Amino acid sequence: MVCGRPIPRCARARPGSCRRGSAPESASCSAVPILLHNSLSRQKEALPPPPGPVGMYVCGPTVYQRIHVGNARPFIVSMWLKRWLEHQDYRVKLVENVTDINDKIYEAAAPQGIPSDELARRATQWYLEDTDDLGLGRPDVEPLATEHLPEIIALIQELIQRGLAYESGGDVYFRVAAFPEYGRLSGAQLDDMVAQEPSDLKEEQRDFALWKANKPQEDTWWESPWSRGRPGWHIECSAMADKHLGAAFELHGGGLDLRFPHHENELAQSRGAGREFARIWAHNGMLELETEKMSKSVGNIVSLREALDTWGREALLVFFLGAHYRSPIAYAEDALAQAATVAEEFRTAFRVAAARAEAPLWADFAAALDDDFNTQEALAVLHEWRKAGQLELLERGLHVFGLHVGPSPEPPADVARLAEERRGARARRSPRRAGRCRTCRTASGSCRSHDPRARVRAAACTRGLPRGTPAGARAARQRTRARRRTVAARAEGSPAPGRPGGPAHRGRGLSGPPGSGRVLRPVSVRGRVCAGRGRAASARLPRPGHRPAQSRRDLPERRRGRRDGRRRPGAQRRPCDGRCLPLLGRGCGAHPGRGRRQPRALSRRGEGRAPVGLGRGRRRRAERLGNGLHGRHAARLRLGGEGSAAGRSPRVRRGVLDPAGG
Repeated sequence: MVCGRPIPRCARARPGSCRRGSAPESASCSAVPILLHNSLSRQKEALPPPPGPVGMYVCGPTVYQRIHVGNARPFIVSMWLKRWLEHQDYRVKLVENVTDINDKIYEAAAPQGIPSDELARRATQWYLEDTDDLGLGRPDVEPLATEHLPEIIALIQELIQRGLAYESGGDVYFRVAAFPEYGRLSGAQLDDMVAQEPSDLKEEQRDFALWKANKPQEDTWWESPWSRGRPGWHIECSAMADKHLGAAFELHGGGLDLRFPHHENELAQSRGAGREFARIWAHNGMLELETEKMSKSVGNIVSLREALDTWGREALLVFFLGAHYRSPIAYAEDALAQAATVAEEFRTAFRVAAARAEAPLWADFAAALDDDFNTQEALAVLHEWRKAGQLELLERGLHVFGLHVGPSPEPPADVARLAEERRGARARRSPRRAGRCRTCRTASGSCRSHDPRARVRAAACTRGLPRGTPAGARAARQRTRARRRTVAARAEGSPAPGRPGGPAHRGRGLSGPPGSGRVLRPVSVRGRVCAGRGRAASARLPRPGHRPAQSRRDLPERRRGRRDGRRRPGAQRRPCDGRCLPLLGRGCGAHPGRGRRQPRALSRRGEGRAPVGLGRGRRRRAERLGNGLHGRHAARLRLGGEGSAAGRSPRVRRGVLDPAGG
């Protein structure tokens, strides 16, 4: 709604609808209204366009002990909303009361043996101190109930004159039956209304107290036309809101547990007295601990002071940012730990190396908050800005929620000098000097490098001393001797001294299957030490389907026989069956004289690569001479490659045709 009227869906801007560089990017997007869910109408309604004004009244705590984390949520949400509206050029007045007159204060002061007003004063001071540590500022007005007795009594008298209240036995009650709209805000049933403070002095049990006569256990009271006593809880807020915000204002907020009976009674007595009162009612969800609402009466509470001392204010603020204000939120240590991590990421966002253009616009952030103050979506936009290195936008967004990006630490003077020298060396195209400056910066701990070579270069420097100085040269010699000892130890198969199982030279590890370790050999090169790397043949692991290379001395006798057929000393003469002579016309090596030994069948690699009747070796030799190609590539070219089994030539043994090969 705009001023009570629903907003057409087409008139609502989508996230990112504002163009980059346009006016809404630098200021508020005035064409888009700010929507808030109204508990009275059960739909989203719009605030008036800026500058407003916007009056906000939020029910504060009842002060009789330190507030718990659940009490802090209305304060945090109201301060966030105030800061956002002011960022959007609204004139905002936030009033958040402190209830220092209540039955609970009397009950808590008696066991402690102190006056109730003294306990209320102490608890009020605790409340101010704890909420100050959240770093969100203070509301514009923080009225106390004890300071507004004249306004309270005047409002009760006006209700009596209108016939909406009556006096009975020194007490004054609001006549619910005379206000037909009672129950519209909360939707409360008749049984719920009867449960409010049953008393024989009431005309009807649904009636609630506006003034209560003094009782023996109550040590404070005020004079009134009806009796000496104190005001009721509900009339206090109506009187304070009327005084500081006027008869009509935009927004009334508070916890969901206050919707009935407190806010329902506020609305009835204020409108019964002729005030329009709040137009929009906004209620935040409850904070739950062990699946129950965190409440002082239940006893499952964690005080705000304890949470601040344990987690810090930034972790708490990020924790509340992660849920929509109308949703319940569970208080748990793992959730707070995660929020603390996110807060640290925001604080150190300056570490991002370079900004990226692919990032949400400010209009996306504004659209999330303009649509029922959706902090959950706004937090997602903040994360995108942090990842993209958009620090200016991130700082603006975090400021709304009382967070900030930490300042980038200033480097030491010597590191700044080295950085300047490196920039100059790069400009003069002197890479060696630039690399030396970078190495010194790395050794001094001023820059982080993931390049293992930078760590090797840094080993030549100590405390930022370059090689050119005597101290730097001395440190380099010490490092060189240490590296010699390390390399020598690795060559012997033992880990590096002082580093059991340490990584290999230049940051490369020795991880791998057994038998694959490198054999290191120290080699002195110009005063430095390098590691000669090699592998023994026995340490190599063959690839699947690969035949490892062998030395000729390891080959069988028949493979390394002399081409002239002469036997080596000690070789045995092999018998011949006579089949090789008619086929090849030459000796097989078993007979004296020139000739070859009988060949074996071709391996799988040689199948199908020679025509019938020709020896494989002679055929390949002819192809090498004719085509200039070498090895098996020439045979593949001439014979059309391996192809399928049907397209290949029959398998050939040298001198023997294998009929199964076709």
